[in-house]
Amino acid sequence: MSKFLWKTKEEIKAEKFEFDLFQIRNKRDQLLKESDFVLMPDYPITKEEKEKIIIYRNNLRNLPNKIIKKEIDINDFEYPEKPSFFEKILHGVK
Repeated sequence: MSKFLWKTKEEIKAEKFEFDLFQIRNKRDQLLKESDFVLMPDYPITKEEKEKIIIYRNNLRNLPNKIIKKEIDINDFEYPEKPSFFEKILHGVK
């Protein structure tokens, strides 16, 4: 009698999906942490810039749910684009 339990293609596909989603969530969490400081009350940004970073962060938070709901293909997606002013802050450009 075999000691191996063979997985079905569906089980393998589901495991891969969960692993990919785990990696996406990790990357998303890194991007959220990267932008935390900009929302500190004393950080010098304009109201418009603050609104843009809030939208960016909301898009990051919603990404896994959109993948789970099949609104976005897990194999063909891009992370939300960082606001241009934020890219400049990250790279030390004024």
